[in-house]
Amino acid sequence: MIGDFSNAIAALILVLALIGLIVWALRRFGLTPAGGMTGQDKKLKILEAHMLDSRNRLVLAQWRGRQYLLSVGQDGTRLIDSGHAAPETGPETGPGTGHDGKPAGPGAVGRDGTV
Repeated sequence: MIGDFSNAIAALILVLALIGLIVWALRRFGLTPAGGMTGQDKKLKILEAHMLDSRNRLVLAQWRGRQYLLSVGQDGTRLIDSGHAAPETGPETGPGTGHDGKPAGPGAVGRDGTV
């Protein structure tokens, strides 16, 4: 009976440790949403984030309708580019369409570099 109880406690500790490791990894690599607020309540939005190496990332943020390109790393945060108005999104825009919502011509390159 004591052996069964100690096995159950050891299994519980192992499961909790694995859950803690997963949560740490998700936070470490920026895979969790900030806060827990809905997208409509946020004034600050992280539009994209790309890891450059194990310690530095490139972040595209939107605040008050403007986009900011930031370099975030161990040396701190640096502003790379700012002041661009956020593009208006609607059902007509997206991959394969031009900035005016009309279909892009053959060979046109989108904002993200895709053809």
